[in-house]
Amino acid sequence: MGKTITTYLIEGNPQGAQYVFISNKICKMLLVPRANLSIINLREELQNPAFYILIGEDENQQSKAYLGETENFKERIKIHDYKKKFWQKALVFISKDGAMTKADVQYLEHLAVNVASKAKRFILDENKQTPKAPNLP
Repeated sequence: MGKTITTYLIEGNPQGAQYVFISNKICKMLLVPRANLSIINLREELQNPAFYILIGEDENQQSKAYLGETENFKERIKIHDYKKKFWQKALVFISKDGAMTKADVQYLEHLAVNVASKAKRFILDENKQTPKAPNLP
């Protein structure tokens, strides 16, 4: 069965920030190029729990990623902008309706790190530890 993925070009530019969602899912994704980080200040929903992936290339032009979770992406990305030089875009997964909790995004991080480690498509050396699955009801 097919699914419809809606992509909204926030600035009207396919190279800029995008908002992506599937209509019957509880989360949405915001794609933010590093060059457009200022848009984060305009997005209130980025002060809520989020699972995120930073994607880029290392000095040898090999694909590299960092997977993380936070209670406030707007504040967390400031640290990554300063400390992590490799990334070129952020994929931020947040709740469509504010219903995702810290435990929910911890679970998404746990699943994503396990899948990404097995797939071996990205160098994950920035992820220093393997997150444990949180207790969810």
